[in-house]
Amino acid sequence: MPPCAFDIFVKQTHLRKKRGLSFLAVVILDTDIALTTKQQIQHCYELADVDFSFFNCVSDALNSLEKKSFTFNRKAAENFFKRYDFSH
Repeated sequence: MPPCAFDIFVKQTHLRKKRGLSFLAVVILDTDIALTTKQQIQHCYELADVDFSFFNCVSDALNSLEKKSFTFNRKAAENFFKRYDFSH
């Protein structure tokens, strides 16, 4: 990502953390540049001091959120990601 976009991404992540963001379950699907994408995202979240983990599927990400005792409607989340395919 270009430096100016990266700076905005970090700034917005800082703002989200101030508003209560405590963990991100990041799912990266169907990309030829997964390593580059992970490195950029990892660098951003580390600069913003946000706890995060990478996952290969939505189900594993949701499991992680449940293990961390986050409360959410799992069925609604699963339906959302079935309806909106962000991998294309």
